[in-house]
Amino acid sequence: MTKNNHKSIVEPLKFVQYALHDRISLLKDYNTALFCFDPGIYKKLKKMFEGRSFSGLTGELYLMDNKIAIAGNFGIGCSATVAFLEELAACGIKRFVGLGSAGALHNDINVGDVVLCTGAFSDEGTSAHYPGYKSFSKPSYTLSTRIAAWFKKHQIPSVKAKTWTIDAPYRETEQQLEYFLNLGADVVEMEASAMFNVARYRKVQLANIFIVSDTISGGVWKAKFKSKDIQGKFLKVAGETVDFLSESYI
Repeated sequence: MTKNNHKSIVEPLKFVQYALHDRISLLKDYNTALFCFDPGIYKKLKKMFEGRSFSGLTGELYLMDNKIAIAGNFGIGCSATVAFLEELAACGIKRFVGLGSAGALHNDINVGDVVLCTGAFSDEGTSAHYPGYKSFSKPSYTLSTRIAAWFKKHQIPSVKAKTWTIDAPYRETEQQLEYFLNLGADVVEMEASAMFNVARYRKVQLANIFIVSDTISGGVWKAKFKSKDIQGKFLKVAGETVDFLSESYI
């Protein structure tokens, strides 16, 4: 794909103004959003915290009383995630954290590990549409560092790792696994590289946290998505992340 450095015909703010009209003012006090990729976890988080649902964009928001928004029900993959991210950034949100699952690529990463993403190798098609696209993109250093320090202080064990971001979850081949292992990837998922590239372009802060829920190490798939331990880990990490975002300001 050739570099796309030209001005967009439809900017996200135009769509937000079209979709929300004066309801955009309801988001004026929110500068932080937690992207929750698991619909079940999103539903449980809405029961854990006081707030109200907000619709009208390409995903749903749960506007918590602590002025943190939880983003959910926006689909999976880079294009769906980036559409919602673009809209929320256009609404004035400046800080984002993604919380989702990832698959381990080797045996040094275990199912149940909490991963703080340090960079993403792009194997997806969304990022290249943005000026300055990089095939290896990084999260916001300051935000990621602060999350790591918070987790350490609050005794949430975590590991730092790089990810391989792919568009096609059923096309992870042994050849690709070897290729991205050689590049230095530790886990695989479907959104991070595009989120990092868009965040850089839009000048917003963004970090990604993964819970390792399956593995393709050695070319063999083993899944634990539905285990109670994994679900419990998601809720614990989500709660700690909300606490961090509530007490940490831009």
